Amino acid sequence: MGGEFAVAGTLPTIQDVIDFKEGNHRYKYGYYRFVDHPYLKRITQALRKFYTTRHCLLMTSPETAFYELIDHLITGAEIEHIAVIGEHQTPSIDWENAFHSFPEIRPKIYPPGEAVHQSKDTTTDTIWILAVHNPGEFLRSNDSLSAHLAERHAPLILFADHLKADLPEFNGKQFAVIDMFPGDETLAGAAILGNADRMMLGLRNRLKQRGPMLSSRNAARVLTPDHSHIDTSDNYSRVAKRIASLENGTEAFLYPSGMNAVAS
Repeated sequence: MGGEFAVAGTLPTIQDVIDFKEGNHRYKYGYYRFVDHPYLKRITQALRKFYTTRHCLLMTSPETAFYELIDHLITGAEIEHIAVIGEHQTPSIDWENAFHSFPEIRPKIYPPGEAVHQSKDTTTDTIWILAVHNPGEFLRSNDSLSAHLAERHAPLILFADHLKADLPEFNGKQFAVIDMFPGDETLAGAAILGNADRMMLGLRNRLKQRGPMLSSRNAARVLTPDHSHIDTSDNYSRVAKRIASLENGTEAFLYPSGMNAVAS
């Protein structure tokens, strides 16, 4: 049962459940935390091909993508600093206030001209974020930056503000977060790219439990202008107000799934 954007229910057989658990069958539709919507699969395949990367995960927003990726990177690691190369604020993210969820980590923001000098002294306790307009060109012009970080096994996250950004080949602990709707206040979505197999597979399993996946409706807006009639701008506020009213409350917060609400 279901429609274009959602699955209301499934009626699997016992053999279906066994095949799914053992990885012997891939289903076209299913509960979205475990079976990617066909629109998400198309975007994932296109981005993996375009960037020649093995892994692509689609998220609800750039902020969520950074939180989940950084939280996964620091799990079991002695990370003490986050170093941002770029301006203090981009159209998507205010870097000065982006890391309140990690009170134990001290963020630093470096202008692009200071980045190479500062990276010489970096250690494995620092996650680097490159938030410049053209990250590929910046790294080619400052190739010693990548070399310094690779020598010290320091993670580097590239931030791109459009889907066809100029990004270098992903090596080692190098990842990218792509804003899928830059400057659009009515839509949100992001992609995480990387070739670090163990790290990306672990992050994918984590996200299956937590559930902050890209909306299939927003995915449709990425894929084709034929879905431009889908207006999601006021849906959140209308639904939240209605739920609050039904429960005699003053405000409601909406999450992609029950598990995502618990995890958040």
